[in-house]
Amino acid sequence: MPEIEIDDITKRFGSVPVLREVRFALEKHQRCVLFGCSGAGKSTLLRIIAGLEHAESGRILFSGQDVTRLPPSRRSVATVSQDAALYPQLNLRDNLHIAIKRLRLPRPEAHSRVETILQQLGIVDLSQRLPSQISGGEAARVAFARALVAQPKILLLDEPWSQLDGVNKQNAIQLLREITEKFRPTVLIVSHDPLDAMRVADRIVVLDQGRVIDNGPPQQVYNNPQSKRSGELLSPFGMNWLESKRLPAVFNDLPIHKRYVGFRPEQARICFADRHSETREHLNDEAADDIRLPILIHACERLGFAELAHGSIAGQAVRILTLATEQPLGQHTVVIPRRSLCQLDD
Repeated sequence: MPEIEIDDITKRFGSVPVLREVRFALEKHQRCVLFGCSGAGKSTLLRIIAGLEHAESGRILFSGQDVTRLPPSRRSVATVSQDAALYPQLNLRDNLHIAIKRLRLPRPEAHSRVETILQQLGIVDLSQRLPSQISGGEAARVAFARALVAQPKILLLDEPWSQLDGVNKQNAIQLLREITEKFRPTVLIVSHDPLDAMRVADRIVVLDQGRVIDNGPPQQVYNNPQSKRSGELLSPFGMNWLESKRLPAVFNDLPIHKRYVGFRPEQARICFADRHSETREHLNDEAADDIRLPILIHACERLGFAELAHGSIAGQAVRILTLATEQPLGQHTVVIPRRSLCQLDD
């Protein structure tokens, strides 16, 4: 039985639809990323799951129990938001006690829970500090402690790393992995960052304009998106979609039966016309069923670790991620493995 079932949830703000018949399910202990751009409805759905908002129609079920009308205090859910949501005048230990006050636990049990979670998350030394006296990375750890001290079955994270810099984000993501292994909650994470989504998820649900447009394990959603929009969203480099009827004759022997053929910018490689030795090496390494097409490169974007070539195939815009530096512009050849191609009608 799924731990969380979202069954045809619809929500409007006035006359504006925010969520439209959203439906998916999560198994126990899964980490699911609710992914999409700003305005897709992600945070609204998270608040409905937490009981902080009410849907106009549809149901929320936890382990088969309909919790749609239950208040947040009866849902065994904890939320971690973009900020730590700590009381600034209280030290961190007292903040954790406030977090479980609603549970009305006996004082010894409440004390034991707080001290245990402080030790498990390695923040005992911070416990006497005020929120203003800790760093962003430490605040992320405290925010998790505040959520986990209530021992929830379900952990909801709303853009938890959006205010962290690169190093602190890395540490926070690693902390999430450790937490899910140790405490085993079912986790639903709102994110608009495709790299974060791929790094932490067991399942990705892609929302766009309030609808679920893709849903599945990360590699499945990444390599075989169910819509052009999903493919474009779930990568910082997007996805190349070519209209099949405009492709050259080399595609005639492929079983292409849909309107669009797609591939990721990092799945192809460029053979440069003026680098003969490099081209021959690429040709020797090619699989027998790789496809070679002429590409016109008109611009290159430096990324530090690689370059993103902007060009066109059969008059259709494409992007190719390459480790080559100082690429010459003009006419070259792109090599695309057949196994990396996907097909869509929309």
